Amino acid sequence: MKKLILATHNGGKVQELQLLLKPIGIEVLSSKDFNLIEPIEDGETFEANALIKAKSVFEATGISTLADDSGLMVSCLDGRPGVYSANWLGPQKDPLVAMARLQKEVADSQNLTAKFVTVLAFLNGGAPDFFKGECVGTLTFPPRGDQGFGFDPVFIPEGETRTFAQMTKLEKMAISHRGKALHAFLEFLKNG
Repeated sequence: MKKLILATHNGGKVQELQLLLKPIGIEVLSSKDFNLIEPIEDGETFEANALIKAKSVFEATGISTLADDSGLMVSCLDGRPGVYSANWLGPQKDPLVAMARLQKEVADSQNLTAKFVTVLAFLNGGAPDFFKGECVGTLTFPPRGDQGFGFDPVFIPEGETRTFAQMTKLEKMAISHRGKALHAFLEFLKNG
């Protein structure tokens, strides 16, 4: 495999995957490179939504495809926003909107524990393969840092004092939910 499409229009996700796969000679492309529209994600699980995206891109291109579905699960909100995390960004896909809503919804809760979850779906012509990663931490307000995307500026991973958005891409990748899932995928490729 020389090329892989990441089923996303999110440049941050593409950069993270490029960091991992460039050393093993795999070129990472995105849905945007093929002018593909994003499919409707109407699955009720991270696995279902990742597979919807992977199938859409693989069927349109015939090129090996990796798709992820990620979300923030907040304890005091009974796991919300979860698979609906992207919806919290609003029509303009604005992370500031999502973080403001999150702060309002957690209000005065004393329990600000949360976890990020990523599930990757890989299609290469056969049955899909799935890879999962989780990162536990706590929420903090106001947002801090400008290196991340989405909810990164309000999430402090366990064992850290900085938010994801205050870390370099490599520091974040080493401990993040997406990093863990991507490393599992990388091992799969090396052993496959």
